[in-house]
Amino acid sequence: MEFRYVPFDRLHVSATNVRRVVRSEDVKRLALNILRHGLLNPLVVRPEDDGYGIVCGRLRYEAIKLLREEFPSDYERLFSGGVPCIVRELSDVEASILSLSENVRQSTMAPEEIGEAIATLQERYGLSREDIVREVQLSVKEIAKLIALYGRMVRGRESVERRRAGRPRQRAEAKPKLGITAAVRVASLARRTGMDESELARIVAEEARGLSSLEVELLTARLRRLKRPVTREDVRREAERIREEDYSERVVLIKKRIAGEISKRARSAGITFHEMLNDVLERGLGL
Repeated sequence: MEFRYVPFDRLHVSATNVRRVVRSEDVKRLALNILRHGLLNPLVVRPEDDGYGIVCGRLRYEAIKLLREEFPSDYERLFSGGVPCIVRELSDVEASILSLSENVRQSTMAPEEIGEAIATLQERYGLSREDIVREVQLSVKEIAKLIALYGRMVRGRESVERRRAGRPRQRAEAKPKLGITAAVRVASLARRTGMDESELARIVAEEARGLSSLEVELLTARLRRLKRPVTREDVRREAERIREEDYSERVVLIKKRIAGEISKRARSAGITFHEMLNDVLERGLGL
């Protein structure tokens, strides 16, 4: 076992990492915490191919990735020397058990997700329920219940996804409260300009009243580009501009390679993913 600072580009999520679902709100919330307090716990990784596979710490990895993509100056401040990692030599089965044990101990996975991980351990590595009881400290009864929950989730997943795909989302009611992504951007902006974070958050929340969560994220992204202390008039002007642009939120499927290319172009241009997507569509449609 060795502590090491690993360059971000040499990290990837190991196939042995049992965490399959990473909720965007959890990622954003942790990114905000890292922005304010730094990374409190290193990732646990093992040598894989030409890099390091993340066995424990996928949520931390995704949060660092978010900072790298959307807040590069803060990422450089925190991780210019690499990401803190504990490097361990682990077999596939050892890595899978360690990953499951950490998530069970920290209660970071839903019961059906734990059931899926247990089922995978049984099918892929031939572990018995007794093996899992010994390694993960769960009872046989708990394991049976978790696997049953996983089975119900699998049966219901397809119908749920069919109902969600392409459904227009209703505009959220106005609330004087910032979402996690907007809060991360406000915290970053306040840090860079020396402003009071709570005061800036209050101004943004008040002036953004009536905007959806994604529109508020767009507003805070545009405010960051001013690169100076932000006034209430700045916030009011940008919020009104977004209202005039008249956005509509839709749930759509985008091919991963297309989303990756749009993200890359957005970073190069210094704008958000949504702004670049609209720009590409407007040019493509000749609007």
